[in-house]
Amino acid sequence: MDRQLNFPLIVAMKGRPFTGKSTIAMQMGKAFPCPVIDHDDIRSSLAHLQLFLPPSISPQRDQQMDDLSFQVVCRVAQTQLQLGFKIIVIDSSLSPRSRLDHLLELSNSNGAVLVILECKPIVQATRRKWWLEHERDYDVTHQSKYPYKPSTWDDVKELSGKYSDYDDKDVRKLIADTTSEMVDWQLTFPLLELAKSEGICHLHVKQWTDQMFGNLSLDTQAVAEPRHSPRNHIIRFSVGRRIPENEEAHINCNKCLESISSSVEAYNCTHCNLYLHKSCAESHPIKKLELFPQDRPPFLHPTRHEYLFPETYQCDACREENKDFSYDCEGCLFQTHLKCDLLPTVLNCHQGHEHPLNFTISALCYGFFFTCQACGNPEKHFGYICQICSFGCHVNCAFLPSIVNHIKHVHSLSLAFFTPEDDDSDEFYCDTCETERNPKLWFYKCLDCSYTCHLTCIVPK
Repeated sequence: MDRQLNFPLIVAMKGRPFTGKSTIAMQMGKAFPCPVIDHDDIRSSLAHLQLFLPPSISPQRDQQMDDLSFQVVCRVAQTQLQLGFKIIVIDSSLSPRSRLDHLLELSNSNGAVLVILECKPIVQATRRKWWLEHERDYDVTHQSKYPYKPSTWDDVKELSGKYSDYDDKDVRKLIADTTSEMVDWQLTFPLLELAKSEGICHLHVKQWTDQMFGNLSLDTQAVAEPRHSPRNHIIRFSVGRRIPENEEAHINCNKCLESISSSVEAYNCTHCNLYLHKSCAESHPIKKLELFPQDRPPFLHPTRHEYLFPETYQCDACREENKDFSYDCEGCLFQTHLKCDLLPTVLNCHQGHEHPLNFTISALCYGFFFTCQACGNPEKHFGYICQICSFGCHVNCAFLPSIVNHIKHVHSLSLAFFTPEDDDSDEFYCDTCETERNPKLWFYKCLDCSYTCHLTCIVPK
């Protein structure tokens, strides 16, 4: 994933005790992947030094040891940057403000970008729940090894009260509600976008997810909007619209390159200046494309899971920066998809869903994740996504034939998108593999008898 960066990135965790901060830090370390420098690990390794401090300064010695541990954290980070690590995660409390200043100085002196990842559980009762789960595993041995750690919930509240809120508007920051489950890309994507943005911005994970995949619902905490939209974003089309007459002379279709008249409908991305004629977005040279689950999409290598296009094309942003086509750039991938014309960009009247479905493609090195709501299997990197609701499906599932001849059944089978509401069966089975099937998923059924079949069990004659 660090191939996207031409500069080092320091991700600094921030959060009070039992906000999920360390759990998220480890998640990021695995997702990028990159080193994680844990302040607590260093603090516990230096705990024996506290024995040599005079007991008379007990109130101060905990703070002294904590400050010393943070200095070691920064020294380790300095060494890792010098060794050429592109991404480093630092798991520390970032309280007081002087510690953030220290990390800013570290990033500036090494040509790195600093992004804060702050963990703020909206449901505060969750913190107490996490503590109770932790307390079950807490014993005397743990207390003797980590004497500076809280041993009761009252200790946790007292320690939390010592964490001071301060102005951090001069630093890029991603804010995560840790009471909500988040998959890796919901954190890695916006972290990288913040790192590459030219302005200082505070962004909520939910805000970013809504912008990329859901209805645009902004409650922004931005201090200064980035001057350029991030190039690595999911192309998100609004429903067909007409171009105002005063703009039509300046807008061309990104597929056919012809101007878009105010008299015709057009699609445009809500994040950049990408426009398509409605006809160009929905058309495809193959009038009826049919794919089975075992087939490969037309842009994948037949044996290796990697993109294989007949030709490749730069996006406008890469061309302006004199950069070549990159498989790590969503803009380049989408432009190549348009020019190669292997698949429709928008499925406007799919029988399996009431809203338009937009073709979405991301870099294989870190792609987004969704569960196909046709077959129920997970997918990364590409698919057809609805921007009005949460529906998504595989490319193959979007082009399943409506009628098939199955090698294991005498009659032809028809594609069904839902189980009828008047079907009061308690159990649903696939008659091919004889295992249970999910009634909420698509399936093939026989109109002449009661035979039903999983999508993935079909073997065409």
